[in-house]
Amino acid sequence: MALVTSAVMQSDVGMVRPRNEDAAYADPQGRFAIVADGMGGHGAGDVASAMAVELLRGHLEGEADRLAAYARAPRPAGREAIAARLRIAIEAANQAVYDRSVREPDKHQMGTTLEVMVMCGDEALIAHVGDSRTYLLREGLLTQLTEDHSVAEAMRRAGTLDDATAAVSPMRSVLSNAIGVTPTVTVELLAVALQPGDRLLMCSDGLHDYFTR
Repeated sequence: MALVTSAVMQSDVGMVRPRNEDAAYADPQGRFAIVADGMGGHGAGDVASAMAVELLRGHLEGEADRLAAYARAPRPAGREAIAARLRIAIEAANQAVYDRSVREPDKHQMGTTLEVMVMCGDEALIAHVGDSRTYLLREGLLTQLTEDHSVAEAMRRAGTLDDATAAVSPMRSVLSNAIGVTPTVTVELLAVALQPGDRLLMCSDGLHDYFTR
């Protein structure tokens, strides 16, 4: 039986930038949630994040019947179909943001991170691009589910930076993968089996950069 879910969101411009470059959407029915962080230092990061969220929101609302059918009768083929369509939607969003950045000079090189969570029965399907993160809170233990698509994280995994150095390296803000920067994007997908009482936290680096686990 599918879990009963709810979703909420909160965002704040903070004390560094004059405008909020984050965008997010939490489906009132708890079916999906989206977080995007416009790339600081680039033109129109707030435009890129808003575009990505609205495009994915429209796609997922259009998939409502498919998601409901999967929740009623979960099958591997159904989950694979949802994952494939989600990947296609993110690739289309990437192309749309990239095309606009090329077409409009004041938006040159704009980009955004993207986290998407979709409820599939008693599983969460998570799509990840960039250095925003998704965490699972279960029975008091917080586990990071995604890996940052940043130069510092790639160096840490390769063993050229230790954990402490990677956490403060300037390279942690240099993304190796993002929406809208190039015509193609790599989408990391993972499925998480959920239990009653689980919480998923999706956040930009405006949160996870300031607090330890």
